[in-house]
Amino acid sequence: MATYTVVSRPLAEGLDLLQARGISICLVNFPFRTVRGYERHSVDTHSQIVHLLDDDGILRTDFRAAERSAIRVKGEPCRECSLDPVCSGPFRNYVARCGWSEIE
Repeated sequence: MATYTVVSRPLAEGLDLLQARGISICLVNFPFRTVRGYERHSVDTHSQIVHLLDDDGILRTDFRAAERSAIRVKGEPCRECSLDPVCSGPFRNYVARCGWSEIE
């Protein structure tokens, strides 16, 4: 699992190239604090309700709410952030392996 620190520079360089070329960007699965300067491209910024067709062919109409409680986590850094109400937060598994240091 790559850490946010490892991917932040190449991600930013790639996003800058896409923006320079006028290509639309949609970031998924990056907490706001890990993509500073690019928050406006986050799916969290644009949609709090995401519809998902699951593996059984069932349409789940509020996937984001279910996802947040099942596989995402909020911590102290989140409570201090003005974007906390719309950010999904990091994956529980990421925090278990890497801690909160990269999200502070």
